[in-house]
Amino acid sequence: MKILITGGHGCLGSKLKTYYPNAFAPTHSELDIKNDLSGEFDLVIHCAALKPGPCNTNKREAMLTNIQGTINVAELCHKSDAKMVYISTDYVFRGDRGDYAWDDEVCPQNYYGESKLAGEYVTKSVPNHLIIRLSFFPDQYPYDNAFVDQFTTKIPVSEAAREIFKLIVSGAQGVHHISGPKGSVYDYALRTAHGKHIDQSELADVERHETDLKRPRDTSLLAGGET
Repeated sequence: MKILITGGHGCLGSKLKTYYPNAFAPTHSELDIKNDLSGEFDLVIHCAALKPGPCNTNKREAMLTNIQGTINVAELCHKSDAKMVYISTDYVFRGDRGDYAWDDEVCPQNYYGESKLAGEYVTKSVPNHLIIRLSFFPDQYPYDNAFVDQFTTKIPVSEAAREIFKLIVSGAQGVHHISGPKGSVYDYALRTAHGKHIDQSELADVERHETDLKRPRDTSLLAGGET
């Protein structure tokens, strides 16, 4: 089986590579999804994306990467008759109540979420597709502080890669959620700090500075998906 992992040297892509050691997992310089893509593949796992902060400060780059880039990946899958696995996000939801099921109404509150949702619609044009919504961080919490008033079902990236692999192997199609225990980002940070001291913070601490990025307060997901 010929496999392509976009964003193959990123946080998630590099972990997925351990499950698919023979996959083509190029660097950005080796494969820029903003350009036309070529090749023959049986499976394409599309991890490459622009993150929330840069999306909201550079919407043109976000459009080119998260939307046009996904169009290019989908076109490659159409030409190759490949299965397309699209890594989406919990930020496609409004974030005002949490515990979102896979078929709940989507309503992103920032441009990152909007661009990733657009990518979902593009992915659905590929007959054999799998859309996976989740939220993950590096295995060790990477920051010095964490929000006590933002709630999530975030998981460590190694666990995310394992669960994505299991879904793919199962032959899952459609939209699926992967989730961990629900709690605040601070709760998650304490579980994965590995001895590092983490300070508490609140969304208001950053919202007064980050006027372009609206952070939803509760995007926790219920695991499950289409059958």
